[in-house]
Amino acid sequence: MTLTRALATIAVTTIVCTATGIAVGAALGHWCPDYYSAVLRTRPGIELDPAQIGIGFGLNAGVFSGLVVGGLVVAIVAFFELRVKLALIRQGEFQSWDPNQD
Repeated sequence: MTLTRALATIAVTTIVCTATGIAVGAALGHWCPDYYSAVLRTRPGIELDPAQIGIGFGLNAGVFSGLVVGGLVVAIVAFFELRVKLALIRQGEFQSWDPNQD
């Protein structure tokens, strides 16, 4: 796996998870507005906008989970590619390593 492909994988998973997190958080804030007021402690007299809180929490959770999932995907693919190349080296079929090769 090239560095460009690894970074693209992490970026795409982060974007997808962030969009999903925002959508779920906003939906939760819209259709279940009492959820965030039950979960969060607020001072008396302070009004919370559940949709905005849901978007913020969804964004944070989505970015974090996207980075973790993307990193795991890259690590697993790199591990299996390394195992294949090591097997080829042991069999004498792998001659050289080109860092620009996919």
